[in-house]
Amino acid sequence: MQVAELIAEYIVSEGVTLAAGMSGQQIGPFLDQIAARSEIELMYARQERVAFDICDGFARATGKPAVAFTDSGPAAANLMCGLVNSWGDSIPVLFIAGHNNATEIASRQTKEIPFVEMFSPVSKWATIISHPSQTLGILRRAFMQMYTGRQGPVVIGMPFDVAKMDVEVSSWIPVTSQKRIRSGGDPEAIKTAIKMIKSAKNPYVYVGAGILFSEATDELVKLSELLNLPVATTLNGKSAFPEDHPLSLGIGGFARASYSSLPATKVATTSDLIVTIGCGFKRHATQVRPSEDIPHIQIDIDPKEINREQMADLGILGDSKIILEQLIS
Repeated sequence: MQVAELIAEYIVSEGVTLAAGMSGQQIGPFLDQIAARSEIELMYARQERVAFDICDGFARATGKPAVAFTDSGPAAANLMCGLVNSWGDSIPVLFIAGHNNATEIASRQTKEIPFVEMFSPVSKWATIISHPSQTLGILRRAFMQMYTGRQGPVVIGMPFDVAKMDVEVSSWIPVTSQKRIRSGGDPEAIKTAIKMIKSAKNPYVYVGAGILFSEATDELVKLSELLNLPVATTLNGKSAFPEDHPLSLGIGGFARASYSSLPATKVATTSDLIVTIGCGFKRHATQVRPSEDIPHIQIDIDPKEINREQMADLGILGDSKIILEQLIS
């Protein structure tokens, strides 16, 4: 089979049911292949950014992968604003862009752009399939990157000539067919966190979209009910904790956001312990920061987030679902 056909077959095996974008010559071989597959709903947009937003919204709402596609050069660059949005909010979307022939890369033909250099800073991974033998490995790594650790978009450039080359592949195991890879927190840190939470008289739990990505709502509710912990969410974390629950504070902040609910603000500003889980600490969520005298337990799957805004008294690195299970047990 040809490389474009392999890519189409592979994304179907990973559960992709939606692709959105704009057509063009360089992306043509791939587009012909996905258009021929009934498993994928194909949507055309009038602007590349809109196509990516379609995929972003689909991924947010369903938790399932979507594929955005564009032609090469300026067409791919037009999609950048949508990609930045997904990157900032950790949304897993696969972007496949047409590219110049592999033998002509760096010759600046047909308005070529520095593809990897442009997209690497705003994606979990950006690469180009420069030879057919790389195709399966790159696709596997792409889905691993999107769904392992902190989620986010991945970018793949597909040269026009490579897309039409033959590739020999017998079979593969889809990443999404396997049990999700998760990691728990340091056992000693878990013990310390339990002691800190139990000794607090007015704890405040502030959770973000990391709870949603980890599918940890049930564990969060169980811990909250077990220890009578009031819970507020970030704007992106809405629905991570049921808003009709007696312990729900609605949208909160660290310690006050520009849109915090009154109950969340009151609890946060009078708390003697703050526990944050999977939060990004965006500027509008930190209009009034908590006093550094208030102990802070920070739980996050991304090591770059721990102690990023201010030093936490206790940082726990790992998957929110596993860490909450550890705290409950």
